[in-house]
Parts: sequence; structure tokens; C-alpha cells
Amino acid sequence: MSVAAWWLAAACALAACGDALADLDVTWPGCSRSRKATTMEVVQPGQTNTNVTGIHLDECNFTTVNLESLRAYPNLKDIQLSHINVTNITALTFDSFTNLELLTMGKISILGKNLPSNLFRNCRRLHYINFKDNNMRDTPADLLQGLNLTTLFLHNCNLKEVPSFFTSQMLPHMDYFLLDYNEISELDPTTFANAVNLTTLSLSYNLIKYLDVNLIKSLTKIQMIYLDHNELMYIPEALFQHKPSLEYVDLSHNQIENIHLNSFLGTNLKNIFLNDNRLMHLPQNFITNLRNTGISLDLFYFHGNPWECAYLNKLLVTINNFKIGYDSSQFHGQPQACNQTITCTNDCI
Repeated sequence: MSVAAWWLAAACALAACGDALADLDVTWPGCSRSRKATTMEVVQPGQTNTNVTGIHLDECNFTTVNLESLRAYPNLKDIQLSHINVTNITALTFDSFTNLELLTMGKISILGKNLPSNLFRNCRRLHYINFKDNNMRDTPADLLQGLNLTTLFLHNCNLKEVPSFFTSQMLPHMDYFLLDYNEISELDPTTFANAVNLTTLSLSYNLIKYLDVNLIKSLTKIQMIYLDHNELMYIPEALFQHKPSLEYVDLSHNQIENIHLNSFLGTNLKNIFLNDNRLMHLPQNFITNLRNTGISLDLFYFHGNPWECAYLNKLLVTINNFKIGYDSSQFHGQPQACNQTITCTNDCI
């Protein structure tokens, strides 16, 4: 599953959650109703309604929304704003929304540095925040103070580092953290130390060149890690080890030249993506060793590497013998585009 597909599944799951919570979902005239056309009502802005628990303003034919107008719905649990300009975000904007649980503010032309500190101080039920497609650089460090977040989306937020409003807060309930399509190049070893219960972490489409061996040491419940489309050349041997819930690792589209034999020791790896790297071979008996340590792969992608031909022949035989799903369409049932100038020695067969 690509990170985009995962994101869509997560969003759909959360949308279902919102449906279960909502008494009345509304939108305003001129806004898209495609996602929930059968359940949303169209209401006129400014009319107070205490029954409204969800407001969805997406791709509207007006360009600006003053958030003060949402105070007409004091019992909101779900606010979804996207592809519009939002104005008048003050320190008091969310104070009255004590029931708020889900907040999407995607592509609404906000600047993180202009957001008030402790913006959500009264939103103690807020557990899902999506800031995608906004510039969230230099956001106040206490933005999330006091929240019990489970999900945070920072997709395409012009970030050059993991923001302090995440790293400086204790987030013991955080489950999903999406940081893809940013400009992050370095990660401090303690970056995720305050979110020990993360199960899904995406750092796809960044500029990361190096991963400290202790980067995810505290993430004992991690299940899915996306590191594709970065500039990684090397993966520390112990980085993923002893993560018993880890099932999915995407390292595709990097510059990785070697993978250690025991890189996934103590995991429950099911899906591994190593395609589009610089691998010529893997360690001796890599697939067999995985099985001997209790790992049974379901899916393995490895196309787009300069494989040594003899090794690629053997790898394909092993993959087929163990009935592991792989990117067979890239090989048409036989080795393609391998390096015939390198002689494979016993350490790679």
C-alpha cells in the first residue's frame, strides 16, 4: 500500500467516525457535497443551530471564510475546511468548541507562524488534526499543548524539520503521524521520543540522508514505516530490530546499496519495498534467514536496482519457491535489466 492509499484509508476511517458522532452535518451554499451528498444539509451561514455537529466547507465558490461565523454552531465535533482562505484566527477562535474532536484545515492559506499560542486550549476532546498543504514553519511550540492527539497530518507543509509543536509535547496517545512531501533533511535521535505509541509513521518524499540507529527505539508499537523517496544510502542494522508489531517498511526510491542480514530481526515483517535503490545483491540467504527467524513475507518489491544477474536469477527462484508476492510485472517472469559485468561471489548467493 502506498502512503497515498494508506492516507485515503485512514481518512475514510475517520470520516466514518465523524458520521457516527454527528447529529447533523452541514455545508453552505456553493460548496462541494460530493463526499457526503446524501447526509449533509445545506444551510445559510450565520443562522445559529445547536444541533449542528459537523461543518464541511470544501471547494466552495466563495474564496474566504471568517471563522467567527462558525460560532453559530457551538456543539461542533467535526470541522472540515479545505481549498478556501480562512481569516480571523485569534486566540479565542476555538475556545467555545469544547466538543471538537476532528479538525481539518487543508490548503486554507494559513501560516503556522501566525497562529496564536495554545490555540486549542479548550478543545480537550480534539484528537485528529490535519494541516495539509499549509506553510507550518515556525509554528508556536505550544500549539498542541494539553491535547490528547491520536492523529496528526502535516502533508506538504513546507517543513525543513519536524516542528517543535510536535517534539516539545508529550503525545502518548499519538497513533498516526504523516510528514510526507516536506523538505526535512535531518532527524534528531529523540524526535519521536514523546510519541511512544505511534503505529504509523510516514516520512516519504523528504530529503533525508541519514537515520540514527536510535531514531525509532522508543516506538515499540510501530506497525508501518514509510521512508520512500528520500536520499538514504545506508540503513543502520539495528534500526528496525525488535519491533514485534512492525509489518510494513517502505524504503523504495532511495540510494541504498546494502541491507544487513539481520535488519528485521524481531519484527513481524510482511511487506518490504526495496525497489528503485542501488542494490546489486542482498546478504547470503536473506529470504531464507527471514523465514528461519519467524518472518513470513507476503510482498517484496525489488525492481529498479542494478542487480547482479546471477543473484537476480537466484532471488527470483527463491521468491517463487516461497510463494512471496513480488513486482512480477516488472520482470515479465524472467530477469530483466541486471548487471552482467559484476561477478556474484558466494557471499551474495
